[in-house]
Amino acid sequence: MTRFIAAGVVALLLVSAGVWFAASRAAEREAIEDARQRTITLAAALVQPELTQALIDGDAVAQAEFAALVQERMLSADVVRVKIWNRDGVIVWSDEPRLIGSQYALGDEELEVIDTGGVAVAEASDLERPENRFDGGSGPLLEVYLPVWTPAGETLLFETYQTRTAVDARQGDVLGEFAPITIGGMVLLLLVLVPVAWSLARSLDRARAERMRLLQHALDASTTERRRIAAHLHDGIVQSLAGSSYALSGVADKLRSEQLTSADQSWAASTVRNAATELRQGVRGLRSLLVEIYPPGLRRAGLAAALSDLTAQLASREIDVELDVDGAANLPEDVETALFRVAQESVRNIVKHAEATRVRVAIVQSADAVTLTVADDGKGFALEDPAHPSAATPAGHLGLALLEDSLAEVRGTLSVRTAPHEGTELTARIPL
Repeated sequence: MTRFIAAGVVALLLVSAGVWFAASRAAEREAIEDARQRTITLAAALVQPELTQALIDGDAVAQAEFAALVQERMLSADVVRVKIWNRDGVIVWSDEPRLIGSQYALGDEELEVIDTGGVAVAEASDLERPENRFDGGSGPLLEVYLPVWTPAGETLLFETYQTRTAVDARQGDVLGEFAPITIGGMVLLLLVLVPVAWSLARSLDRARAERMRLLQHALDASTTERRRIAAHLHDGIVQSLAGSSYALSGVADKLRSEQLTSADQSWAASTVRNAATELRQGVRGLRSLLVEIYPPGLRRAGLAAALSDLTAQLASREIDVELDVDGAANLPEDVETALFRVAQESVRNIVKHAEATRVRVAIVQSADAVTLTVADDGKGFALEDPAHPSAATPAGHLGLALLEDSLAEVRGTLSVRTAPHEGTELTARIPL
């Protein structure tokens, strides 16, 4: 969030600077155009009607009258100097008397305006030029010149010098109009985006925490499964194989003896048969464990075959099994895996805790969901919160909690219906 807000502030500052620069340029162009139009108006309304041949010839009365007109109606806080030039560069009249009659070289643009009668031109005044030596006290100036004509048809150059006060004022007006809209809009956008970004950041934090929780559950489940497998091997198959190896070693010792009675022979045969039985049971136990670790039928033959292999261990314990898995066909692979894990955990709990005599496993598939039900007639247990089955998981065991997390990955739900001495029914529903 700090990086986002900092980036937003930097963007705001950059945009503000760009807006300020663009608005300043636009304001300057408008102010220059205003100065140009003001000069055109003065030339048309005042200068051209009063431009007499006597004024051009230097008649004192004509010049005094024209000076009074200029002083009254032209000169102001903005227009500080007026000059009229002929094509030879002679200032034929100016409100600064010391300039009248002086001659200076005109520039190419000034000559082009006189020769072609072109439009008014506005540009920054160069106060270092000698004809502008009396204009330095008013700060930077803007000079605008355009053609005017004497009664005899001679083209002259009418020029005004205007302060940049008008330019600066116009810049302030433009900035006052556009800057608040643009910058205010950016500020408003940033203020709107901050809560959105905050919400997204919170969502990302929650998603990351959920991923960490699922990862921790997966690690805990892996550790629990390894411990269960190790205990199953150590307490079951390993013990059985160890006993069989000791018994067979005793038989081997007897067989090395040259004096074997009929009773010894009978004992040896019985011991070998028992060892063979133990070995077959150990092989079945290992196969059952392999099916739990990685059910080959789930990938090769599908969920129905894998569930049939899984429930075979119940039948070997003289538990009646009713298997109805017609709805297990054509399911997505992740859904098959989730349903198998639910059935596997259910069967494991039945074997360990239920003391059941009958078990029913059913899969029903509809147009929008598939449902797995595993029910037994065992001793059941007290369920504190039916809405959260994992709350009934004993301390140190993660079975139902892990199943809920596994189903959550495929948007599934888990429900348990049970009571003491009334059996248990576990239902997993996954939308398709």
